[in-house]
Amino acid sequence: MPKPRSSELDKECPICGGIIWGKGQKVLLEGAKITVCDNCAQHGTKIYKPSTNVQIKKTAQRKPQTTLKKQTYKPKGIGELEIVLDYAKRIRKVRSNIIFN
Repeated sequence: MPKPRSSELDKECPICGGIIWGKGQKVLLEGAKITVCDNCAQHGTKIYKPSTNVQIKKTAQRKPQTTLKKQTYKPKGIGELEIVLDYAKRIRKVRSNIIFN
């Protein structure tokens, strides 16, 4: 039986210095991919390795791409619009009439 390496037995967390029990968590921390203990894993983004079964399912589920026609919005019944210069006065007058009624 081969002798286990010391690095396999005593893995040390590079952040807190504690012992990593089990495999530890692989995280991306400040651009570096490191293995840390479970407590320090919250300080980085966890890196997940997708299994091969998931990749096979993704390729099997692909459908051919179809082009969708963009629906355009056509307002009904607007006709021609009129631009008025005293718009603010008209709105103020209508709002004051609503408040009194």
